[in-house]
Amino acid sequence: MQQKSASSLGDGFSFLTSRKVLWLLLLIAAIAIIAITVFITPKMLAAYYFNRGNTYLDQGQNTKAISDYTKAIQLDSQNELVY
Repeated sequence: MQQKSASSLGDGFSFLTSRKVLWLLLLIAAIAIIAITVFITPKMLAAYYFNRGNTYLDQGQNTKAISDYTKAIQLDSQNELVY
């Protein structure tokens, strides 16, 4: 089976080149990342830092654990679980 080039698919697809398609995909990925970050709340970030702090503590990396616990408290100081 012979593959058709973008230019042989018709005038509607002639603008597609591999570089333009790559940039389009990168743009779509960037928009998706931005859309996801809009939904991340400080409470969610606090839970992330708290859990990562627990992991650091389990590994004996106390300085990193304290840093993450501090960040969790800053993000969600009303949550008694992060203390």
